[in-house]
Amino acid sequence: MNMIKILIVDDSDLKIRNILKSIEDIIDIHKISCDVSSDRINALRLLKINQYDLMILDIRLPNRFGEDSIENGGLKLLNELEANKKYFLPFHIIGLTGYEDVIKNNKNRFENSLWFLIKYSESHEDWKIKLRNKLIYLISSKTYLKSNDKLCYDYDIGIITAIQDSELKKILELPANWMEYKISNDNVTYFVGIFKNDTKSFRVVAASSNQMGMTSSTLLTSKLISNFHPHYIIMAGKAAGVKQDGLNYGDILLPILTWDYSTGKLSENENIEIFEPENKPIPINDEIEFFFNEAIRKNLFLHSIRNSWNRQNIQFELNAKMGPFASGPLVITTSNKIDQIKEYQRKLIGIDMETYAVFYTCFYSSLPKPVAISIKSISDFADIEKDDTYEEYACYTSSQFIYNFILEFLEPVSR
Repeated sequence: MNMIKILIVDDSDLKIRNILKSIEDIIDIHKISCDVSSDRINALRLLKINQYDLMILDIRLPNRFGEDSIENGGLKLLNELEANKKYFLPFHIIGLTGYEDVIKNNKNRFENSLWFLIKYSESHEDWKIKLRNKLIYLISSKTYLKSNDKLCYDYDIGIITAIQDSELKKILELPANWMEYKISNDNVTYFVGIFKNDTKSFRVVAASSNQMGMTSSTLLTSKLISNFHPHYIIMAGKAAGVKQDGLNYGDILLPILTWDYSTGKLSENENIEIFEPENKPIPINDEIEFFFNEAIRKNLFLHSIRNSWNRQNIQFELNAKMGPFASGPLVITTSNKIDQIKEYQRKLIGIDMETYAVFYTCFYSSLPKPVAISIKSISDFADIEKDDTYEEYACYTSSQFIYNFILEFLEPVSR
C-alpha cells in the first residue's frame, strides 16, 4: 500500500486540480495516495473506513453533492470527527481557504488543535510550498518508523475464504458497509468495512482466493499481511467434518492446532508404497484457545445463529467443537483416508485444503505477525455421501460465528 494517505475535501474542481498538481510535483509521489470528496456527507463516509495521514479541508463546504456551500461546513465536519468515535480522525489536518475573513475567524480553532490554516491563491506559490513541505515531512517520518522496525498493525481483521461464490458471499452479507478496494498491480479484489457494536469498532478487510488449496491461500495471506497489516487473520468457510457423536452439518469447527497431512516420505517395500508422515503442527494462539473455550462453555451465539437461518429446514441443533484440524491438497470422499489421518491425531475434528497454509504464513511472517484463526463449518463428512446440500448453511454459520466472536472477544488495534 502507499505510505501516505490523503483526503482532499473541497467542492472546487479547479482548486482540487491545483492541489493534486502540487502533490504530483513531489519526488516521492508513488508513496502518496489521494481520495477526494466534494461534500461533508461523502467525506464522513470515507472517514468511517479509512485512517488518513492528512486531510486537506475547505472551510466553506456543502452538506451534499450539488448543494450550495455552507460557510462553516468544514468546521461542522471537524466537530463531528472529534465528537464521534466511529470516525477515524486524520493524523494531520490543513485548512485551505481563499478567504481572508475565514482565516481570521477560524485561526484560533485550528491553532488550538495544532492544525494549520493556510491562505489559498491561484496566483501565489506560498500554499504549495507549505503543503509540499508537510508531505515531505510525513513521508520521511513514516520511512524512519519503518526502517527502525516500528511497524504497527493497521487493520484489525483480515478474513480469507477459498471460494468467492459461497464463502466470501456470506462474509459480505455481514453488516459492515463493505466497499470494494483495489490495489495497483494486484489482481485481487479486496473488500473493506467496519464491524462494530456500542463499544467496539473493527476495521476489516476480506478477500477470496481464485481457487482452493494451500498454494493460493498462502499467496492471499501474504498479500493481506503485506498490504493491510491485520492484527488477526481468520480463515472462513466450509470444511469436512470427522464423523463423531454430537457433530452435524453446519456445526462450527474451532482448530486448536493444524498440520499438513500430505507432508512426509513416500517409500516402497516389496512393491508396496509406504507413506511416512512428517507432521509439524502449528498450535493456535493461547488467548484465542481460551476464547474458544469460553464460547463453548457459555454456549454463545449458536442458538441465535441457528434460529436466524431461514433458507432450508434444519432438523438438528447447532454446536461448536474444538480440536486438531488437518489440511492437505485433496478433496476427500473416502473414510479410509480420514482413518489414515486420524492415526496421527485421534481427536481430529475436521479437514480442509487451506487452514494450515494460513497458520504457517502468519506464524513465519515478518513483524508485526498476525494472529491466525480458523473458524469453519461442516458441509460434509468427507465420505461417499459428500455433496453440496449443506454448503450454504455451513458458510452461513461460519460467517455468523466469526462476526459474533470478533465483537465478543477481540479488541481493536489502539489508534
